Amino acid sequence: MQENKKETPIPGISFSKKRGEIMVFRSTIQALSEPVYIRFLMNMEKGCLAVQACERKTVDCFKVPTYDPKDWTFRIYSDAMQRMLWTRCGWEDNFTYRVNGTLHPEYSLVEFDLNTAERIADVEMSAGEF
Repeated sequence: MQENKKETPIPGISFSKKRGEIMVFRSTIQALSEPVYIRFLMNMEKGCLAVQACERKTVDCFKVPTYDPKDWTFRIYSDAMQRMLWTRCGWEDNFTYRVNGTLHPEYSLVEFDLNTAERIADVEMSAGEF
């Protein structure tokens, strides 16, 4: 008898300079066990960005929207972060970049290696699909 194993979605994030947004995928929030808040940690020397779950609100965190299966998106707008990412990574302005992440449960974070970003056409994406 074959087991029905549900595949776990791969955590992801995307960046669009044209729209000025960072989209945190639903799969990333699920991997972090549905936190109320998240924050970004950056290591620009290594070219890594992490999304870490936070238990309480702090100055550097973002509130995760309540999940709605009909229309769930988590977009963050930060011109300063966009400029820093595009300068560090040498990305082209008119493209969206998507990165898969690796969960590190011991630190309650998902790490994204920006050096592995996949360039995709700048189209409207729905985080609920990921």
